[in-house]
Amino acid sequence: MFELYKSIKKFVLNLYGGKLDVYRAGRAKKLVQMIYGIIRSKSCNLSKIASKIKGLQKFASKIKGVKRWLMHSKNTYDEHYEIFVKALLEALSRQSELVFAIDGSLMGKGCICLMISVLFNGRALPVCWISRVGKKGHFPEQMHVDLLKQLSELIPKTTQVTILGDGEFDGCDVQALCELNNWRYVLRTAKDILLENQQGEQFQLKEMDLAGQFCLFFTDLYFTAKRYGVVNVGYYHHEKYEDPIFLVTNMDEAQDAFEYYSKRFLIETFFSDAKSRGFCINKSKLEHPDRIDTLLIALCLAYIFTIQQA
Repeated sequence: MFELYKSIKKFVLNLYGGKLDVYRAGRAKKLVQMIYGIIRSKSCNLSKIASKIKGLQKFASKIKGVKRWLMHSKNTYDEHYEIFVKALLEALSRQSELVFAIDGSLMGKGCICLMISVLFNGRALPVCWISRVGKKGHFPEQMHVDLLKQLSELIPKTTQVTILGDGEFDGCDVQALCELNNWRYVLRTAKDILLENQQGEQFQLKEMDLAGQFCLFFTDLYFTAKRYGVVNVGYYHHEKYEDPIFLVTNMDEAQDAFEYYSKRFLIETFFSDAKSRGFCINKSKLEHPDRIDTLLIALCLAYIFTIQQA
């Protein structure tokens, strides 16, 4: 296991891209220990992480060290993760467009995390996130907007970007921000969303007889009572799905919108690995969103490191 520890240490030190002062080096060393403990224990339970940390300290001291790391004001996203993710997005943007998925998932005890991930090689790589107390689907739209604004500061300029989101993320402010940044988007919406065509006729998709239809695409519509738009709305009902999917998008072609949206489910590859299939963050007893955000730094780096070794 010493080789594993050395590999993680090399991986972490490469994140910073330069010589560290003594204080930052100390925090980086603790981060190495956190990642090592998460990978070795396959858990985000603090006591299980501490049980795998190398060193001669007593177990109680190791637990205290883990808790202190989570509570340290300097252990932030900007300190440990932003440099890495900017380099990642710069490298990926040189190869092709960047496709991001935004979604929420339960984390810790009574908290939910809103996360944006970049899709690459059949995986969703965590980019940025925010946690709060609550249940899935209970993020206000302003938090969606704030996280997308954070994303915009991480992406290299002139990069082609596509945003994918589930039904919670179809707000008009989210769509407006995507347009402002010249991003394409495909977001799931509801069949009872109010729509208006160019003739001023208002309707809802649930009012239409869509039985037997496979794919429909409605263009140049105003969206909701706010009359946001114009947008395009797609209806897609594949035989393998019990219920049809309704999408709102600024893409011009139905096939493009449906093909891109199908990639959204890749974000579940991270959530399943972070939870039941991997590191069990859903079983962590952490209740404070700030602590979960900090723990996610180590967890996300453990996830990236593990993928690289595969």
